[in-house]
Parts: sequence; structure tokens; C-alpha cells
Amino acid sequence: MIERNFNFDQFVEMVCGDFYNLDIHWMRSCDFIPDYCLHNGFIGKLENFEKDFSYVCKKIGVTKNEVPHCNQTNHDDYFNYYNSYTYKLVVDTHFADFDFFNYDY
Repeated sequence: MIERNFNFDQFVEMVCGDFYNLDIHWMRSCDFIPDYCLHNGFIGKLENFEKDFSYVCKKIGVTKNEVPHCNQTNHDDYFNYYNSYTYKLVVDTHFADFDFFNYDY
């Protein structure tokens, strides 16, 4: 069990270190994509949800319905939470995701 008495830097150290293989939530996303989908399938992104959802609906021939945006939060850009050390930890640990999903790093 993870103690709840830690700051963001400590959290990043835990999930990029000791806890990386203990909980699938902290593992690289590309590790969950079957090999046959890596270059032959469509992988949508949450940050492009509306566009990607429309694409999938059109591709499979169904009418697109409105999808409600639940649990929306207001917060700073994710990049503002990282310092150079935690940023490097995340990029080093998840480089395959940054590369595969064409994220800037």
C-alpha cells in the first residue's frame, strides 16, 4: 500500500521506480497494445477524444451520439507540475510511449 504522506516528486519517483511493475496503472501504455494493432489498427487518444470518436463512428457506420464530459477538473497544464528531475524520470521510464504516440518531450 502506498502511504498518502508524500509530495508529487516522491510520487513520480515511486511510480517510475519501485512501483512501476507492481501496478499496471504506472506501466507504459504501449505495452498493452497487441502486436497486431501496433501498425495496423487505430489508436485513439483521450486528448483528441471528439475527433477520434467521430472517426471510429464513421469507420464502423454508426451514428455519433454526444458523449458527456464527466468529472472534468480545472488544473494547470501537466507540464507545470514537473521539475527537470521528475520530467527526466518520466521521459526515461515512458520513452516508448512518448515515441509511439508522437508526444513531445
